[in-house]
Amino acid sequence: MNIELASFELSSEALIGSLLALCVLFAFCRNLLLEDVICIPGKTKHSWKSIKILDKACYCNACEILLTHSEGLFCDCCGICTHSAHACFKKIDINFKCKDKWLRHEKIMRHLWIRGNLPVGVVCSLCDVEIDYHATAGLFGWRCAWCQRCYHNNCYKSIDTRTECDLGEFQDMIFPPYCIIAARTRESVRLHLAGIKPPNIEGWEPLIVIANTKSGSSTGSHVVALLRGYLHPLQVMELGGRGPQDAMQWAAKASPRPCRILVAGGDGTVGWVLNTIFALNIKVIYIKSNVI
Repeated sequence: MNIELASFELSSEALIGSLLALCVLFAFCRNLLLEDVICIPGKTKHSWKSIKILDKACYCNACEILLTHSEGLFCDCCGICTHSAHACFKKIDINFKCKDKWLRHEKIMRHLWIRGNLPVGVVCSLCDVEIDYHATAGLFGWRCAWCQRCYHNNCYKSIDTRTECDLGEFQDMIFPPYCIIAARTRESVRLHLAGIKPPNIEGWEPLIVIANTKSGSSTGSHVVALLRGYLHPLQVMELGGRGPQDAMQWAAKASPRPCRILVAGGDGTVGWVLNTIFALNIKVIYIKSNVI
């Protein structure tokens, strides 16, 4: 009788301990899933997409061989290209950095130079002559992934490539990485958006892009890939299960500076964004715009 009682008491203690462990695990997982934060990647990883969505010929930045649609990849953040084969892919991923998502100690921007695969018809920022790289096979010319300035090979050699980057003609729309404040808290084990320090850029009104990649003809992924190349990658968001909530947090962190919001999607997507704005009591300034 005593043995059976001891066994029952031990089983009860084990059961209670297991339930407590499960409750703690559930609360931890629930907190990770529901915490109202925007995660900031700690490492500058590339964001790979198929070159099928590009309308130009591309060469691998590792082996300099022409890429085919079946095996070519490009980073929609910085524009670097590679074969999907392990050797080229690994070389690019290790040796070529992508756009910084945030900078802890820097107060200025540096150029991020990418060789070759320039936009069609682009003009050299030094000599004002069109860079016709199609006349030569392989990688030709240089482009900064932030300010979008492009140069011939010889022109590139004659400039100081280590100078400060001013983010180019779209500087008033971009969140510079050095203005983003990222932090960890007791409630969040991940690096998250804690604040935004407005940069010293005249007329700075950053553009927040919300794209529904499943809407209409599903061309939203093309819009995302294009705009991430021109802007800070994190300010171009695909509409997910959380809805437009993340985008509204960017706007709240940038306050009192106004933000511009571009919605890529159908009527339902636009309505979803507007309902979220009204629900959060965000002040809206309407501007006239052409529908495209």
